[in-house]
Amino acid sequence: MKSRISFLLLLSLCLALLLSSCGFSNYNLPTDFSSVELIYENDPSRYYYNQLTDDGKTAYTLIVNNISEHPEKIEIPQIDEDEFGKVFYAVTYDNPGILCFGMTSSVKADGNKFFYVPEYSANKEECDKKTNELNTAVSEFLKTVPENSSDYEKELLTHDYICDKCIYVYNEGESLKGSSYDAIINGEAVCEGYARAAKLFLDKLSVINYLICGDATNSDGKTESHMWNIVNIDGKNYHLDLTWDDYDNDSAAVSHSYFNLSDDMIKANHFNLAPSDNNCVSTDANYFKVNNLMFESFTKNEKKTMTSTAVKNVRNSCNQVEVCFVNAYAFNKAITDLADKSGIYDVLDDVNKHCGKKFSSVTYAEDDDIYTVQFVFE
Repeated sequence: MKSRISFLLLLSLCLALLLSSCGFSNYNLPTDFSSVELIYENDPSRYYYNQLTDDGKTAYTLIVNNISEHPEKIEIPQIDEDEFGKVFYAVTYDNPGILCFGMTSSVKADGNKFFYVPEYSANKEECDKKTNELNTAVSEFLKTVPENSSDYEKELLTHDYICDKCIYVYNEGESLKGSSYDAIINGEAVCEGYARAAKLFLDKLSVINYLICGDATNSDGKTESHMWNIVNIDGKNYHLDLTWDDYDNDSAAVSHSYFNLSDDMIKANHFNLAPSDNNCVSTDANYFKVNNLMFESFTKNEKKTMTSTAVKNVRNSCNQVEVCFVNAYAFNKAITDLADKSGIYDVLDDVNKHCGKKFSSVTYAEDDDIYTVQFVFE
C-alpha cells in the first residue's frame, strides 16, 4: 500500500447569535420564506441537501443561489446550531464548484431575523476568475467523453484523468490544497481536492455520487482523516478513492486498487465512516471484476490471463497490468511467483515479443490490505 498522509480541511462553524434590541419594527418581524422555490429537491447529486429539514433546505437554497455574488450576509430561516452545521457542510460537500468559502462561517440574529455571514477565501474578482478557469477545464474534459459512454466508463475516465493530472501534496505549515481547483487547475491536492474534483466531473456527467469522510490507516500504520467518494453504478453503490489510487511519481501508471470497492473491501483500512451506512454490498462494478482480473487462486491459468491482459494494455499504450485476489493465500502465492521468484519477467518477455517492445525492467506496488498488485513495464 502506498504510504501517505491525508487530512481534511476542518471548516469551523462559529454561530455567534448577536441579539438585537431594536424592538418590534417591521424589519424585525420574522420573514416568510414560503415563496422560496426548493429547486434542488429532485437533484440526485445533492446527497447532503436531502438529509436536511425543510428550513435547512431553504437555507441551503438561499446560500447556494446567492454566494457567488459575495454578499456580506444572506438571510435564512431560524435554525438551531446543529442544523446550521448540517446546512454548511451540505453546501460545501454538494457543490465542489463553489470556490469562495473561507475557513469559518457564522450565523447572526437581529431580532427575529437570522443571517448567514460567510467568510471568503478571496475577493469576488479572483473567485470569478478561478471559477471560469475551472469551468473551462471541466468543459474540455467533457469533450473527451464519448457520447454513449456508460456510467462505469464515465467514472473510469474521470478517475484516470484526475489521477494523471494531479499529485498528492501536503506541506506542513502551508494551507491545505483541498478544492477541485487545486486538483484540476494547479495539479496539486490533498484527499479533499481529489474527491471534490471527482464529484465535480461525475456531477457534470450525471453519475450519482457523494463525498464521504472517515479515517484511513496507511502502510506506515498512521491513521489520518480522509475523504473519498461513493459512486452509484447501475443502481449499486461503491467506494471510489482516487487519492489512494494515485501513486504520483512512484510509477508511470495509475492504479485501480480502490476503484469501486464494497463495504467489506474498504473496511480493511478505511473506518469511522460518515455517513456510516452506504449500502456498498456489490462488487459487480469493481475494476478487477469487470476486467476479469479478480482471481480466487494463482495458477498457470491466472498467469496466462494476466499476460494476455498485459499485452492488450501495452498495445493500447498502457504499460502496466494489475490484478486482485479474493484471499491472502492466492495473493501471497502470486507475489512469491511473480516478484520473489521473478516470474513477472515471463510476462515481460511475452509483452516484448507480441508488442515489439524492448522493456527491460519491471516495478511493482502491492496492497496487502485488499490483495492487489500492479506491475509497470519500463
